[in-house]
Amino acid sequence: MDTGTSPWIRGRPHGYGDVLLSTEPYYHRPSWQEATMAVAKQAVGKREARDDAGTLDPALKKRWQKTIARYLAAVADESSGWDERYEALDEILHSDPPLYLGGGFRSAAKFLAAHAPGQSARSIDAAILVARHFEPAAEAKYGVSKLELLVRYLEARGGVPLGPAKIDLEAQKLRVPSKAGALRVPFADATVLQLRAATRAAVSTPSTARVEPAAVKKVRAALAKAGFKDIAVSMRGGKLALSGIAPERIGKVGKAISLVKG
Repeated sequence: MDTGTSPWIRGRPHGYGDVLLSTEPYYHRPSWQEATMAVAKQAVGKREARDDAGTLDPALKKRWQKTIARYLAAVADESSGWDERYEALDEILHSDPPLYLGGGFRSAAKFLAAHAPGQSARSIDAAILVARHFEPAAEAKYGVSKLELLVRYLEARGGVPLGPAKIDLEAQKLRVPSKAGALRVPFADATVLQLRAATRAAVSTPSTARVEPAAVKKVRAALAKAGFKDIAVSMRGGKLALSGIAPERIGKVGKAISLVKG
């Protein structure tokens, strides 16, 4: 190779594409994190300028500012910000009311176009689901795809979406169909094909087997009326189980439940 012209070598990360040689002076190509940050900061500036009229709920705007700051910091953290990023995004999109309203956005689509450019709704939904239910160590060990399949399986088995609580992976065993009957396979040992087969079998189970007890419906309705739509309610061993309750909300949640008539 003739290096008399002192070419610079530029390679793409993770082994994608060929190494490029050029005699042109080196220039900096922004990473996707930098591009996202630039677009997001510009959007924040425009929205905050628009908010000067004072038409937004001050409490909602304060929560928005705190959470969008978390989100932007996580986007900038390439090494360990993935889980924090999508937990913050989950809060922005799925709080009641959605926090993006505090940033002046009228819809989730407009917020995502400004703050998550280039990402599909499908990939965002999967990432949020995994960040909501698993710890970073589990995400690193098993990957987003396999963990998302476990959530879909558990939701199919229960017949309702899971509440915002972390899942104990060691306790999870799948009912995988086989010619000899259903096999009990620990999640750690299950393949992606087994997860998909177990989910298909759970979905095909007659819905009458997954009818919710009346008590669960009453408590969930009371919590929703009080503004706690994100709290999961289920029946385990004949007892009501609630999950996803922030410590500072215990008193108000208890008050809402106390109004439920047996």
